[in-house]
Amino acid sequence: MKVTKPRACGYLVTITITSYATSLALHSLTPNPGVEAKLIEALLLLAVLWMISRIFLKSQLSHADSSDFASSLIHVLTLLAVGNAIPLAIMLTSGPERMFVDAKPSFIDKWSTVIPAFAVLYWGIFSIIVAYIYHSAAYELFGGKTGIAASFLLFTINYNLPLVSGYWNLWDILFFGAAFSYSYSVNRNPRALASAYLISEVPLWWCILAPLGAGVFAAYFAARFAASVAALIALAWKRFSRK
Repeated sequence: MKVTKPRACGYLVTITITSYATSLALHSLTPNPGVEAKLIEALLLLAVLWMISRIFLKSQLSHADSSDFASSLIHVLTLLAVGNAIPLAIMLTSGPERMFVDAKPSFIDKWSTVIPAFAVLYWGIFSIIVAYIYHSAAYELFGGKTGIAASFLLFTINYNLPLVSGYWNLWDILFFGAAFSYSYSVNRNPRALASAYLISEVPLWWCILAPLGAGVFAAYFAARFAASVAALIALAWKRFSRK
């Protein structure tokens, strides 16, 4: 990547340093946060990153969508098809119970009636960070192929703070990272990315579906894959009908 856009490069560096510094500072204050503390931490992180994005973009972080929401969502769900097939393959070998246990967020000790509302708010915040802060803003600052690479890099080194946590989730990197970066470059619709993130974020759906058991949770994975297949068919039909 050529350093030809100081403002754009400064954005990547500033977002990364701020993300790590803010998260580490909050962790030092609350080493074992409960759901309330996790939600407050997420809100603070979003507020800080949003202000930085506005400064670097010199405007509100809202871009005119190049494509309509439905078409953009269909496109990104199509790109997630392979990723959505993987959990189904795993369930065939290990069973839904194993998937159900592994999906439980580590910071939730016991499910309660407040957990679904918390989950929607918490991962809703991160859907904004992923779609707007990591992908949309980075692409708008760099543009073109460099923008794709920059947004992918920004996501990869910041999501889950892997440089300090050591947690490099390959699924997240390939699909929330690479697939989202490419999809945004085609459609420039961050709302579609945020929606696809919420559809695909497994811990969120564990929080919502946990009381219904492993069978219903397994059905979520089947529905998620079916949505990608339907999106693939819709996209293929749209392109075929143009010929």
